[in-house]
Amino acid sequence: MEVVDQIKDACREHYLQVLSQLASPPRLQYAIEELGPREFTFGGRSVRRRDSKVLNERGHSIAFSVWEPPAPRGMVVYVPDALDCRSSVVDVLAPILAAGCACCALDTTGCGSSEGRHVTIGYFERYDVACVVSELGEYETVVAMGRGSGAVAALLFADSRDHDSRLRSRNERLVRIPCLPGIDGAVFEKASRMYMVSKPPLRVSRVEPGSSADRAGILVGDVVAGVDDEAMLPHTHDELEAAFAWRAAARREATLWVARREGLEERDLERCSSRKLSLVVLDAPWTTVGALVWDLVGRVMDRPSRIWSPLVSASLSIVLHSLQKRSLADLGAIDARVSARRASVPVLVMVDNSHPVLAPDQAQEVASYAPAATVVDYDGPRSLREAALPSGGNAFFLGFDPQETAHDSTAAAAAADRPPLRSDDARRAIFDALQDTCFDYDEEERESSSSACSAALAALAHPWSADLEASRRDHEKRRDLLVRRPQGDLVSSRNSRGEGAFPPPPTSY
Repeated sequence: MEVVDQIKDACREHYLQVLSQLASPPRLQYAIEELGPREFTFGGRSVRRRDSKVLNERGHSIAFSVWEPPAPRGMVVYVPDALDCRSSVVDVLAPILAAGCACCALDTTGCGSSEGRHVTIGYFERYDVACVVSELGEYETVVAMGRGSGAVAALLFADSRDHDSRLRSRNERLVRIPCLPGIDGAVFEKASRMYMVSKPPLRVSRVEPGSSADRAGILVGDVVAGVDDEAMLPHTHDELEAAFAWRAAARREATLWVARREGLEERDLERCSSRKLSLVVLDAPWTTVGALVWDLVGRVMDRPSRIWSPLVSASLSIVLHSLQKRSLADLGAIDARVSARRASVPVLVMVDNSHPVLAPDQAQEVASYAPAATVVDYDGPRSLREAALPSGGNAFFLGFDPQETAHDSTAAAAAADRPPLRSDDARRAIFDALQDTCFDYDEEERESSSSACSAALAALAHPWSADLEASRRDHEKRRDLLVRRPQGDLVSSRNSRGEGAFPPPPTSY
C-alpha cells in the first residue's frame, strides 16, 4: 500500500508540474533595446518605432511595437510563438519594410511584457490580435503573420465565422478576488455530481451577507479557477478552506480566481470582432493540440511503445479539461485545418524542416486544407529560445530554467553573429507575398523594392542600417565592435552608460 501511495504522489507531482508549465510557461525576458533604435533609415525612407499597450477583452495589458515608414501601403501584424516574444520580429522586419508595409509585433497574454496568467496557444490570443488591430486604426491592407502558436492565433483570427461566433457566445470570464482575512461565510459545492473527464470544480452555492466572503466580492454562482498562482486546484470545500486558513493565520493576502458568468460588453465585442485581411502568413503552424503533443512525445521517445499510446491519449483529455477549468480555454476545440479550409484570403505556409518539436507534415497538412495556399520549405537554425531547450523535447514539458534563456547584453551581442532563423528563401517568400498579393506596384517601384529586399537579405543586415547599399560594411563594423573573450563569449565595446555609435544588436535578424 505504501508503494502505491508513493506512485500516486509521484504522478501527482509530475502532473502538476506539467500542468503548471503548460498553463503558465516561463516568460522569455528581453530588453526593449533589442527592438532597435526608435528611428532609423531603411532604403532611403525614415522608419519610426513606437511602443504602446492596449487592454484586451479580459482586462490584460498587451504590449506591442509598431515600425512605420511614411505612407505605408499596409500593416503586417506579427504574432510570436507562445514561448517567444515580439523581439523575434526583427528576423522578418527587413522584407516587410522593403515591401513598403508598416509592421506591428505584440507580446500575447502571459508572454513577454504583457499581463496575464495563462497561455492558451492561440485560443484566446486571437482576441489579443483583434484588440491590437483595432487599436492600430484603419489600414487599407492588413496582413496577419505568426509562428507556431502565433500562426494558429493568426489563422483563428482570420476565420471570421468561428472567431465571431465564439466571441459572442462567451458568457464567462476570469475574475481576480483579493481575499483577506479569508472566505468565511461562503459555501462551496461541486459544480457537477458527475466526473466527466477529471474532478468537477467548486461553485459558490451560498454567501452570508456581511461575511468576509461577501466583503471580498464573492458571488453566488462563481466557479473556483485557482488560488494565487498555484497549480493545485481545490476540489472540496474543506480543501479550499484549509488553503485560506493558513494564509489568514499568517495575515497573508490570498487571491481567489473565479470564473464568473458575465458576458462581454458591446464595446469589447466591437473591438475583438474579426477584421478583413488580405493575406495570412503561417510559419510552422500545427494542426491540433493532440498532434502537437504526439510530435513532442515522438521527439522525447524515438519509438513510443504501444503502452504509451492509450496512456497519452487518456492523460491528454484529463490535462485539457484541467486547463479549461483554470483558463476557460477549450484547447481541444482548436483545429487549424478547419480554419484553413474556411480561409477566404491567400495563405502563405512556411514549413520549417528544422523545427525542434514540430514535424514538417503538420504545416503541410494545414496548407493542403487552404483553398489558395502557397508553400515554402526552408531549413534554418533554431532561434535563441529554441536552441537553449534541452535536447529531445520542448521546454514547458521538461522544466527548464527560464534564466538560462533570459536576454541580456551579452546574449544580444552574441546573436549578432547568428544567421537568421528563417532562410533567405523564406524571407524572400514573405516579401514576394506582400508585394504580389496585397499591393499594386508599377514596374519601377517593384524593381526598387525588390533590390532593397535583396540587399538586406544578402547582407544579413539589421533593417535599421543607415545605408542599405553599404549594409555589409555596416555589419562588419558591428562585428569589429565586439570583443571576443577567450571563452568565446561576445561582449559589446559600448561604455557603461550604453553610449556608442551603433544601436545594440537584436537577438535575431
